[in-house]
Amino acid sequence: MAGPAPNNYDFWADDNDRNYYNSLTTNVERVAFIRCIWTMMNPRTEPLKRKRPRSGKGRLKKWWERRSNKLKEATDEDRAGTLPLADPFVPAERPGSEGSRSPESEVDIERPSKRRRMSIGGGLSLPFIYHNDPTQNHYIPPTRTAREHIDGASEGERWRFATVLKQVNTNIPQADHRYGTSPKSLYLFVRVDTDDIIREQRVVKAFDTSFADIWTAQDFGKTFDEENTIREALSTTDCPHLVRYYNTSDQEQQFTIENAIDGQMAMNADNVARANWNHQFIYSEYAPHKTLRELINAVQSPDPPEPIPEHFILYVFARLLSALVALKAQRILHLVIKPENIFFGDPDERDATYPGYKRVMLGDFESAVQMVEDSEDHPNLPNDAPIALPWPPPELSHREDRGFNPSVNWRLSEKTDIYSLGLVIREMMICSTTTRAELDALRNRETGEYPDRHASKLPPYLSPKNFAYANSSP
Repeated sequence: MAGPAPNNYDFWADDNDRNYYNSLTTNVERVAFIRCIWTMMNPRTEPLKRKRPRSGKGRLKKWWERRSNKLKEATDEDRAGTLPLADPFVPAERPGSEGSRSPESEVDIERPSKRRRMSIGGGLSLPFIYHNDPTQNHYIPPTRTAREHIDGASEGERWRFATVLKQVNTNIPQADHRYGTSPKSLYLFVRVDTDDIIREQRVVKAFDTSFADIWTAQDFGKTFDEENTIREALSTTDCPHLVRYYNTSDQEQQFTIENAIDGQMAMNADNVARANWNHQFIYSEYAPHKTLRELINAVQSPDPPEPIPEHFILYVFARLLSALVALKAQRILHLVIKPENIFFGDPDERDATYPGYKRVMLGDFESAVQMVEDSEDHPNLPNDAPIALPWPPPELSHREDRGFNPSVNWRLSEKTDIYSLGLVIREMMICSTTTRAELDALRNRETGEYPDRHASKLPPYLSPKNFAYANSSP
């Protein structure tokens, strides 16, 4: 058996060697890997007639040829301590003149580990002359004072803005109107240590609650209050399959506008209008591995499409049921269960069955409602309830036909979320054999909104007779 592996590298290791070494999770594999590379590069242990690899790619290829034997050797030994990670690989600079530089590439996000908070701009730094375009991934970043507020609301921790995740469109084509700031935005902030290394990530949902949205008559202050109520109710649960909420914060600033237009704002005797600029923030957990909708789209992309494994569908189903059980304990109805609101986080160490699977999390409780405690009657669906068609049960889908099915008859219960969950699981089961348009047509027909004249366009396997169970009694 060869002697013990050295504690440091005595050969030149490139980024392939170091990145693979740092990806190993057990000390046994690290010891075996170091011994294997050290052996093949040491002329005293490797016969000269064998050509030694000159790059990390060649060394990794030989490592996989000898991996099983090296792992057995490392396992049989009695080792103490844990090998540290390798230092980051720094490539040598390309020789050239002192003044020559490669052109800088454009980046879409602010790099928190390299760039400090911007010092330019005024108190609000409002970009009045700009508007966003979410369809082209053009967003308005938070103002400097908003970044300072979010950083200061974290009790001494250093939080830096990273990117905009989602934002309400500030461009209103039908009115040709542009806001100065978006009424609702989702930002990604990261916590960095004194060495500017990212340690944690959080989502910050920002509401401009200064006034209602004059184009859609949506009061974002009311939206914030309703979601904050759900946040407080969920603070007592420890379900890993619900997106975790943290704290909230308010930012209020007062300013005056001289010579304001009469009738637009309340003015005093000096012809000066006073106004408040209010922003409210909700802090929640970040799911770095995207959504179920993006997974379904990726499954449908190859030609031919690849089906989602059945055991993974059952895994998602079981975890979402756990989330619904936790919501029922708090008398909360989600009401908008759909693939876009199902997220994948880092693996859950507490999940002994599938410790390597991404953690399934149900999020976006902006539309959720909480039933009155100890109430025997289920609540009715308000006229402005944010039901996301066509995901609710058929009896809740006739929103436009008030005379046929008025909202006073729409009774809410846990069955509403269970039905939506069933539609999500069914889409996972048939997404590889059905297009998005066919799935939308099927759901619209089941809810009674798909015109009968289009029924002939449905493929045979999506015929209503194949889904007669949807309207049958149990």
